[in-house]
Amino acid sequence: MLFKKRSKLLLVGVGKFSSSILEKIKSLNVDDKVLFDVRLSLEEALINAVQHGNKADKKKKVLVEAYIDNDCLYVKVEDEGKGFNSENTTSSIEDRNIEKLSGRGVFLIKQCMDKVKFSKGGSRIVMVKYLNTHRKQEE
Repeated sequence: MLFKKRSKLLLVGVGKFSSSILEKIKSLNVDDKVLFDVRLSLEEALINAVQHGNKADKKKKVLVEAYIDNDCLYVKVEDEGKGFNSENTTSSIEDRNIEKLSGRGVFLIKQCMDKVKFSKGGSRIVMVKYLNTHRKQEE
């Protein structure tokens, strides 16, 4: 296990919290693009967990786990909320949504990560990033 932490988290603490996780990932000597994609995806997932999942309730916690398996980085973010239907997310790049100020988090995560899976009714997201760029080309 690279990282595991369950914490009470508010939006103001997302940057510091994600930085502590990213320091562990940096130690793996991953390239800058991978690190950028993971940082953006992790921060979007954390913001969604705090704001939408836990409804900014400072008593609720967010669980983050990160581990490496078979040249893949797995990052799990889980909140204590009711979840959401991940199949019903609207595209933030459709004409009717393009000027909205929010709603791009899931879209960005899916663009940056190699695999994304929601479970526990939408209150858990598992994101996978290939550390070996040749692996992505093979699939």
